[in-house]
Amino acid sequence: MCFLFAVLAHSQEEPKQASLNIDGQIAVTTNGKAAFINVGGPAIKFSFKHFAVAVNFMPSMRIEEHNKTIALTPLLGAGLQFYFLKHKRFIISLPCYYYAAKNSWVGTAGIGYILTKPKK
Repeated sequence: MCFLFAVLAHSQEEPKQASLNIDGQIAVTTNGKAAFINVGGPAIKFSFKHFAVAVNFMPSMRIEEHNKTIALTPLLGAGLQFYFLKHKRFIISLPCYYYAAKNSWVGTAGIGYILTKPKK
């Protein structure tokens, strides 16, 4: 019985390695032809001591020049985010987008900032 309590007490002290959450964040990414503004979406985040990695969906707005006019297109991106400088709340964002008209995937890269304060 004491062994069971010791195991339960030990398991409650360990920090979670992965979590499912939504962080308030904003990021700007590009593929060289268009700019994308990304906001926070659902993510599975794997946290380590000094950094974290997340696989998430990012509601986005694509800003692209089309026939000498600026086109704004809403779309959903999916990809990785690296939370480097975890306590400074900066991220490297690597979302991919599917272009149905071209039947192709486009990868982008950029930087962002976490708006949600980290839990202590």
